[in-house]
Amino acid sequence: MNDRVAVVGIGNMGLGMALRLRDRGFAVQVRDIDPAREALARSERLVVCASPAEAASGARCAIVAVVDAAQTEAVLFGAEGLAAALPAGAAVMLCPTIAPHDTESFAVRLPMPASRRSMRRCPAARCVRARAR
Repeated sequence: MNDRVAVVGIGNMGLGMALRLRDRGFAVQVRDIDPAREALARSERLVVCASPAEAASGARCAIVAVVDAAQTEAVLFGAEGLAAALPAGAAVMLCPTIAPHDTESFAVRLPMPASRRSMRRCPAARCVRARAR
């Protein structure tokens, strides 16, 4: 089983997810635009990649934990975006605060058959409440 996961955007939420996944035995590769966050990730023994595409290469799942739709667009489809590098059958989880129509627009552009596309809302607030318990 492929246990590699990419996390792009390692602010407070993304880094927390990356560390938890690592602690649960996943091989985590990360990318961020902030060199300080990448240095923090290195200090936590996470693999830091030069681009979203590199982080997603060989991953079974890519988690996008950036701020908004514009950053999501760049991470997925920009130069060295992760969409083109994902292996067949990989999942993409979008965690930014974006409108439903943005989520749908990104989903139809991902390189996967329509029968495999599934959109779910997972508000970050619900995750924070669950962690606090």
